[in-house]
Amino acid sequence: MKRVAIFTGKAPSLKVVAEDLSLVASEYNFTPLVFTDIYPDVVYKGKVQAAIFFYPMDPVFAIDKASYYYEFNKTLQGAIAWYTTVEGELYREHVNQPVWNYVEFIANSRYTREKLQKRGLDVIMTIPHGIHRSTLEQAKRLIPSLRKRIESARAHTVTFLVVSSSHRRKNLDGLAKAIDILIEKQIYNYTILGIIEGEPPHQAIFKVAEFGSKPRYEVIAAMGSVDYVLMPTQCEGFGLPLIEANSVGTPVLHGLFPPLTEFTDTEANITWQTNEIEYLPPDPRRGGGILFELHKFPPEAMVDAIIEAIDIKKNYPSKYEDMRTKALENAEKYDSSKLYSRIFEEIISV
Repeated sequence: MKRVAIFTGKAPSLKVVAEDLSLVASEYNFTPLVFTDIYPDVVYKGKVQAAIFFYPMDPVFAIDKASYYYEFNKTLQGAIAWYTTVEGELYREHVNQPVWNYVEFIANSRYTREKLQKRGLDVIMTIPHGIHRSTLEQAKRLIPSLRKRIESARAHTVTFLVVSSSHRRKNLDGLAKAIDILIEKQIYNYTILGIIEGEPPHQAIFKVAEFGSKPRYEVIAAMGSVDYVLMPTQCEGFGLPLIEANSVGTPVLHGLFPPLTEFTDTEANITWQTNEIEYLPPDPRRGGGILFELHKFPPEAMVDAIIEAIDIKKNYPSKYEDMRTKALENAEKYDSSKLYSRIFEEIISV
């Protein structure tokens, strides 16, 4: 059987996409080998016949990957793909390295495509992320028991789930401010659960798991066991939790900014406007080649969305069920078997 190497990073959001790519690879009679680092001998010694890179396009951290892509492309005779995402503006001086002229990118969103093309990089197609049906089936089997546990522990409250890293662009501090405002308004008939990195930013957030510690199907099952998923984020390259939550019929609360605007349905989800853009430079201790694009909004915007969500769930059950139906319809477009088929049919078909 043919073998394909899937090279990616260690971040949870990267690993779940690599997992989906491997599942689809199997449908095309490939044996997938997933690596969280580059191992050149896998390619040079003929152990694989194709390769997929899934790395964010940071021209500083990914420059070594670009050199491997260039070499592997010759060895594999073009049976190679670089699937990518970006969360802001690329520093022009770092993109001017000649090796980037040889990389053909697959963007995960129109937003990513536009940011890459703005710097003169070659984007050959745009393929959004999805969810493999086997992962979704696993999640759905867990939902009834999880929902029962949550309802028994948090009776008579509207439940929200936050799934997030602790990076500043994910805006957990903004969520903490929103909770303080809710307390000032004496609104208590809600529960916020968290699958988050590190300590919760507010004592009213009940952490149920460490971000990245659970398999994807368990996270999606948790999303299907609550009333809403809450995304405080100000910056995304795609926004997988939006599609994951909708895939199990759970409406999402989120800011209305790209690329989330590409994948949301405003009748299925509760959204709020952003009012300015701030560019966040790289951490000087780590460096980097991206200015993260933060779409700013006041915490009051999130507060209003939470209050609206509580009101709908408590007082308008038919509207809530209609939102759930529309969420499922929205997510139907994001079947990874159908989406990722183009990679295997058009690029690495060996």
